[in-house]
Amino acid sequence: MLLILILGLAFGGSGEARVGVVAARPGPLGQALLDGLAATKGIEVRVVAGEARLVSDIEHGLLAGGLVIPADYDATLAAGGTVTVRYVAQSGTSGRQLGAVISAVVDHQAGRVQAARFVAGQLAVPFAQALQRTDAAAAAVALVFGVNWGDPLGAGLLVASFALVASGAGMLLGATARTPEQAIAVGLLLGLGMGALGGTMMPLEFFSPTMTAVAHVTPHAWAVDAFAILVRRGGTVLSIWTPLLVLVGTAAVLTGLAGWRMRHATGSDR
Repeated sequence: MLLILILGLAFGGSGEARVGVVAARPGPLGQALLDGLAATKGIEVRVVAGEARLVSDIEHGLLAGGLVIPADYDATLAAGGTVTVRYVAQSGTSGRQLGAVISAVVDHQAGRVQAARFVAGQLAVPFAQALQRTDAAAAAVALVFGVNWGDPLGAGLLVASFALVASGAGMLLGATARTPEQAIAVGLLLGLGMGALGGTMMPLEFFSPTMTAVAHVTPHAWAVDAFAILVRRGGTVLSIWTPLLVLVGTAAVLTGLAGWRMRHATGSDR
């Protein structure tokens, strides 16, 4: 009843939550896991051919989430090893709630073996989305306004690093917010506020020394600094290594906190 209630709150009015499963020729244990998911009320299992298709269907809203069962699931469990069952979903409260339900099913099916563990892989989808949108925006600006983003390798690494930060922040917000509406509202306020403070609306050169220092509490300011080096000064990757390290470090902290919060929320620290 608790699982049904969670699914009802997360996907109320939309029928069963469609969950994609990637399982290449599952053995008895893998099939038992599939059967357990299919028997769970509120979940509709759909077998998907490949992880790339799974991620694409989740991005386009065709699936609420997905599970990747590795090919060596049966063999590893039979040998007493540890298997990683990867969960993929959109960042947010709904994805977290569905993850809690699927985690409970995985734990129930594998509990007697004392080996399988559930890993929330929710970083992949938001990172791919952030990367695609940023690349599209950069390409549009370059095409329409003729902007040269400088060293391609440096610009690419900078975009990827900031996309990781955005993905980690989204995961943490989704794992913390109580409702999707709350996540959207807080995310909008934080995004606009930190963007303005970080120099995306007014150049940092116009800030006072004190405000410039405060601005660098945000990842936006470090990204702006790095792009200024690439675009205005003809810098390379070596010229922006400090901002890159700050961004990657920020992404690691945010993702780590999000993972801890999700494990705490789903009770998977067992």
